[in-house]
Formats: sequence, structure tokens, C-alpha cells
Amino acid sequence: METPLSPLEFFRRARRLYPDREAVVDENLRLTYIEFGKRCDRWSAALQQLGVAKGDRVAYIAPNTHAQLESFYAIPQIGAVLVPINYRLIADDFAYIIQHSGATVVCVHSDYLEVVERMRPELPGVKHFVALEGLTETLRETGWLDYDPDATALAFDGGWFHTGDAAVVHPDGYVEIRDRIKDVIISGGENISSVEVEALLLRHPAVQEVAVVGIPDKQWGEVPHAYVVLQAGQNVSEEELRTFLRERMAHFKVPRSYTFVVELPKTATGKIQKYVLRSDRSAIAAQ
Repeated sequence: METPLSPLEFFRRARRLYPDREAVVDENLRLTYIEFGKRCDRWSAALQQLGVAKGDRVAYIAPNTHAQLESFYAIPQIGAVLVPINYRLIADDFAYIIQHSGATVVCVHSDYLEVVERMRPELPGVKHFVALEGLTETLRETGWLDYDPDATALAFDGGWFHTGDAAVVHPDGYVEIRDRIKDVIISGGENISSVEVEALLLRHPAVQEVAVVGIPDKQWGEVPHAYVVLQAGQNVSEEELRTFLRERMAHFKVPRSYTFVVELPKTATGKIQKYVLRSDRSAIAAQ
């Protein structure tokens, strides 16, 4: 039997074998392995609720605290990338590293909250700022999140653990993830999985990349619209793609309209930015 010697695997082993042993000491705070693990899991879930996905960057500006230690497990276990920033650097260095890394979430120790708050106009790519401790009411009013209570509220609502995924349970008990909830298109009361439509379009030999999003419609509320990047030298019409899909799926799921583009907007890690497609179709370069 081969087991990868990664920090995550070592941690999982410790949680399993020594759940009640003391794992973390941070001044007056003491946590067992099981307690520390639950905190990491909670923060992983909260980050997913904030939209953090595989390959996304989460930056930290903090000394050696329990919250910083939790980041080394909570972030990698959802496939995201931790960007630990040396807290001894100056504000310009903070801004450069955050921008260059493409971090969408920045977590900050109380000693550096004011510095980062002054930098916020320079960080348009950051969607969420999190205070690891010491959050003031003034900062909360400007949109900062509080690490402990806000993370718990995001991860657990009504006693249920929320991942932000839409799934179906098959008769044999198998759970199949169909889409992210925010990417599900609701058209005339019917739920349409954008991932399902994209997967079928990618089977067409002329299609290289595709992204399907919902656009407003007076009659149906919203309808699916496909952004398509064609293979080099290939040509296909909207009607041909429409026919291709109608032969393979329910007709209400088939996109009503198509835009052929040179490329799709993506993050630095290659993730398609569907929010850009939904918000400003005029800004997308047509093919």
C-alpha cells in the first residue's frame, strides 16, 4: 500500500489515531487534533461558500497564530492555493504580491487590518477581505468578514453543511455533483445545469471551448446562452449546434442563442469567469 507523504495525509492520520491529544497551543487557546480538524473543515466550507474553487488563491498576512496554521490545511484540502505573505513587508509589497498572485480572498491579522484597508482601492481583484481577529464595527461596515463567527455562519445554515454544489442522489445511493448552485439556470421554472449543456457541446468536433450562462428573458425569466470558441479552421452555425443538442437532450435545455468568441475570459489559473459573461456581453470579443 502506498500513501502520499503530504502534510494533509499526516494530519488526517493524526486526526484518526490521536483525536483527543493536544495538537495546537496558541497562548491560552488549546485544541486537540479533532477540534483543530473541525475548525479547518469549517473554514474550508466557508471558503467554498465565498466562491473559492480549485486553483483559486487565498492570501494570508499573519504571524504564527492558530488561524494561520489552519490555513495550511483548510485551503489545500479544497484544492485552492495558499499565498502566505511575509507580514514584515511594507504595504507596497503586500499589494504587489496580492495582485500578482491573483488572490480573490485576503485574510489579515489584527495588526495589519488598517494597512490593508488603505490598500483596498489598489486590489480590485480581491472579492473578500477577512479579519482573522480584531474586526471593528467600522471595518465590518465596509464589507470585512470576521473569521470565526462569519465562517461558521457561512458553512452551517440551519444545521446543514453547505458546499454550494447542486447534486442528485441515485437509487443506489451514489451522489452525483451536477453543477454549482450559482451556475444553475432557472428557465420557466425548470432547472438547467450549465455543466450538462457544456459537456454535450464539447462533443461537437468544431467546438474547442464553451461556457453556458443564463441571460434575462421576458417570457421565461432567463434562458441559456452559449459562448463558443471554435477549433482552428472549423466553422459551424448556431442552427447546427442547436440541432446537435436537440438530438441529445431535452429541448428546454438547449441554448436559445450563441456567441462565437476568440477566447473566454479566465482567471490567472485558467478558470472561466462566468460572472464576466453574465454581466457584460458587449465586452466579449466576437470571433
